[in-house]
Formats: sequence, C-alpha cells, structure tokens
Amino acid sequence: MRGIRLVITGWVALFCCATSYAQVTLSPFTLYGIGDIKEGSFANQFAMGDLGIGTPTVFHINGMNPAMLTQNLMSTFQMGVAADIRTLSSSNGSDRNGGANLAYFAYAFPIVSGKWSSSFGLVPLSRMNYNIGYTANVNNSTTQVEYLFKGNGGLSKAYFSNGFKIYKGLSLGVRGSFVFGEFNKSAETFLLGLTSGTNYTTAYKEKINYADFEFGGGLHYQQKLTERTAVNLGVVYDLPSSISGTRFAGLERRSTGGSTPGDTLILDQSVAFNLPKKLGFGVSFENLNKFTVGFDARISEWNENPSPEIVSTTYQKGLKLVLGGEYTPDISSVDSYLARTTFRLGAAWERLPYLANGNDVTDFGINFGSSFPMGVSSFDVAAKIGRRGSVTDNLIKENYIQIYIGATINDRGWFVRRKYD
Repeated sequence: MRGIRLVITGWVALFCCATSYAQVTLSPFTLYGIGDIKEGSFANQFAMGDLGIGTPTVFHINGMNPAMLTQNLMSTFQMGVAADIRTLSSSNGSDRNGGANLAYFAYAFPIVSGKWSSSFGLVPLSRMNYNIGYTANVNNSTTQVEYLFKGNGGLSKAYFSNGFKIYKGLSLGVRGSFVFGEFNKSAETFLLGLTSGTNYTTAYKEKINYADFEFGGGLHYQQKLTERTAVNLGVVYDLPSSISGTRFAGLERRSTGGSTPGDTLILDQSVAFNLPKKLGFGVSFENLNKFTVGFDARISEWNENPSPEIVSTTYQKGLKLVLGGEYTPDISSVDSYLARTTFRLGAAWERLPYLANGNDVTDFGINFGSSFPMGVSSFDVAAKIGRRGSVTDNLIKENYIQIYIGATINDRGWFVRRKYD
C-alpha cells in the first residue's frame, strides 16, 4: 500500500506542476469562444457517452453530480489520459491529425460513511487548438497573400465538492471550482512570390489569461424497488458566472532575418467571459453489481455573445442527450476474470452552443469501454467513434476517435489509524 501511495503522490505532483494540459485535439471548431466545452467526465462515464447525472457508482467517483459522492464508501483516486485521432474534410480536401494528453485526476473520501463524502480534483473545462490557413490574390496584382490563424490554450477547473445524505434516499451535493487558463492566438499575413530580401510576415498576437470561480450543485434520489434493484433520479445545476481576465495584443514583423516587435495595441485590458447556467436531468435503473441503464439530458443557456469585448461569436442554447449503460456478468466469480469485468456502451447526440457561418453544428458518437478489476480497484479504458459538422454551407466535417485510459484505486484504509502494522 505504501508503494501505491508513492505512485499516486508522484503522479499528482507531475500533474499539478504542469501549467496547462497538452493539446490533444487539433480542430478548427475550437476557434470559437473559449474552444471545445468539456463535460469533466472520467473514463468510466465517457465509456457510456458521458452518462452520470442520474447514474450512481460505488467503485468510481461521479464527477458530474456531486450528490452522488455519498455512494463512495472507500477512498478513491482516479486519473486518466486521453488520445485523439481526427480526420478533417472540406470541399477542398481532407487532413488527419492526432495527439495525446493528461486528462484528469480526482480524489474522493468519506468523512461520515454513507452520509458525507468529499472530493477534489483537476478537470478540463475547455480546450482550444486550431491551425487554419488559406491564400488569396491581392487586388490589382498577381501577388498572392497567405493568411495563417493559430490558437491554443484552454480552461481548467480545480474543484472541491461535497455530497450529503439528507433524508433516506435523498442526497444533496455542492461544488465550488477555481477556473483558470490561458489562450494564445495569432493571425499572420505572408506575401508569396517575392524575393527573399522583401519576403516578410506581419503577425497579430493575442494572449488572454482567466482566473475566477464558479459554483454548482446537484440532487440524487434513489427509490429502492427490491433489495437489489432501484430507480435513480439526478439533477445538476451550474450557476451562471462571469470569469474575469486580462488581455494583451500586439504586432510583430517577421522575415528571414528574424523578428521585430511592433506596436503594443492592448496592455492588461480587463475582459470577462460569461459562462452559462447549465441544467441537467438524469434517470437510471440499476440491478446492484449487475447492470445499469440510464438517460441524461443537459441544457446550457448561453448568451448570444458571451464576450463582446473580444471577438464576437454567436452562441445559442446548447443541448446534449445521452443513453448508455454498463453490465457485469458476475462480480463475485472466482473462475472467470472476464465475468468480473464491467462492460459499457453509450451514445450521445449534441447540438453545440455556437453557430458556424450562421449554421448549427451537431456532434454524434458511439462510446464503449470496460473496467478491468484489480481487487476493488480497476484499470479503465473507453473509446468514442464520432462525427461533427458537415461539408455543406462551406463548413468542415470531422470524423474522430477518442480514447481514454484511466486507473481507479480504491482503499478502505486511507485516513484510518492502524493499531498494528
């Protein structure tokens, strides 16, 4: 056990020392607003399409509904990495890219077993990573100009949440998060076909840092049907919040001989981005330690333009629908390892909150995965095969595969003083 704790401590230290997550997704859709919005789910929930609002779990942390923390009767540590392979298609052709990154870590522990549990961790809120270029003719000239647009960064949440059993099958959860992160954007123009002595690039660079707080909560009600079966209802609500930040913008001239700083256009300008209120509902039916099936619906009430100080991006109400479940053939089997393995499957449809060229962007994917038991702990894997966007209306279609690999370590002995060792 001491060795496991040392491994956990090392991973956490490595994770916390990173100033930001590596960028796993290179996608032109991330140029809007603060990029792709993440659910904050872990590998076991990702395998069911990000199902979790009304789906309790004893052996994993529920990062989506803090009221579910009362289900964690053991100290639980979870950590995961994510990989992404993506093919982008447009009317002009296609391209493929991929990458991998650390995805999340979380720790939960009971304070009063079955009545009060707490959790803290670090999860992504959004990710931006795009690289877009095109060429055009200069008016009244045979010279062409190349335009390059790049952006990277994202927001992360360091959260602390608590779940309380308030009456029989009813639990209440509260969560507070410190939201922080940085975005770097640039726009370059490059004149083509000129001699090396006159070949230069004019670049516009922008950096925005955010740091602020957001809060949310949830409810969970469990109605027992028999000794082993139950229906679960879950509700989550995130308060609308305005995260504040500072913005820098300037010009830079680049050539084969090096770069020359240009004018500073904006220095330490105060900006804000309005995160929406979010409401989610979930329902599930479970046969204890055998199978669970569930359905989630989430609505995000975005403002039409959440950050008018920066670049205008038109937003709308976001919607996500998830159907999924898990199955364990025989959790107590001593003859078959696969019988003790949990298998998961899910599907999710989402209308993204931003408009691209005035058009809706939808995302659909099939998720699947397994948890391979290691005592009361597990090795968790999950994958998603998805499609986003369309090649019509001058848009881009993405076909992608996302993979999550995680570890869950459960232990009944943490925070317990032993009389004998």
